Amino acid sequence: MKLIPLRRIDLEIGKPLPWALLDKNSNLLMRAGEMIDSHAQLEGLIKRGLFRTSKNEASPAQGVPMAKPTANGESNTDPSNYDFDEIKLPVGSRLQLQISTEPEAERHLAKYLGHIKGVSLLISTPNNDGKVMFIREGQNFIVRAFTGKTAFGFTASVVRVCNAPTPYLHLSYPKQLQGAEIRNSKRLTVNIIATVQIPDCATSPSMPCLILNVSLSGALIASAQTLGKVGDIILIIFRIKLGPIDGYIETKGIIRSITQVEGASGENKQKQHHGIQFNELQQQDILLLHSLAYQKMMDGSAED
Repeated sequence: MKLIPLRRIDLEIGKPLPWALLDKNSNLLMRAGEMIDSHAQLEGLIKRGLFRTSKNEASPAQGVPMAKPTANGESNTDPSNYDFDEIKLPVGSRLQLQISTEPEAERHLAKYLGHIKGVSLLISTPNNDGKVMFIREGQNFIVRAFTGKTAFGFTASVVRVCNAPTPYLHLSYPKQLQGAEIRNSKRLTVNIIATVQIPDCATSPSMPCLILNVSLSGALIASAQTLGKVGDIILIIFRIKLGPIDGYIETKGIIRSITQVEGASGENKQKQHHGIQFNELQQQDILLLHSLAYQKMMDGSAED
């Protein structure tokens, strides 16, 4: 397959791509018809090196764009491939489903119910605004799953729609999954408003703060006042919204460090930076942070 290099002037933000974007190893980064949403995403793609196929060659139809970070925080353009049995996805795990033929389609949440090896995957039928979604047999989806430190993606079609004893779907058994490791220490630069309280204390005031970076292991939080002392346990509450993925994380953390940082130029105020270690993230919390990490990796805005 002949690859044609692309330049910055070949790409436009907010317009459907006329061809699929590939890296130098022919790995699919974005499908034809998808759109680049931001300058940050464009810069992240350009750094990887972009190519397309010639018009008389078919673009890759399978796979989900998955960037695998290396030890220095850069993207590895050789994603790992997995068999579904290898990932040992626990029953009840949350999945994200996105209609593969619609570039701007929303992502919907479903639960993994089990599988018949080589035949089908069983998942709950997603809800939309509190109602069971209408899904037809033969419909194609991009499916994303998160387990441990790895994000997985694959394409699947609906083999059977079932409504009893509860709405659920049979998806085609994936021949191959692509996985990207998201390390616990991978820091994501963010700007998320949060509140902090003393846990298990009904009269504890909510102290406003700002999360500057976050990972699966902890966060860097800035506030106008000290949130406690080193070793204290605090309750952190913040929201993550990525299109239709919207949820609150409420978790306990331990203050590991406190640093005073000068305020904005001309101000005498001191800002307090707190290094926080998370110690009881729930599965839903991990799903939200993995979704955030995946989005940041695709935008090229994650850091080590």
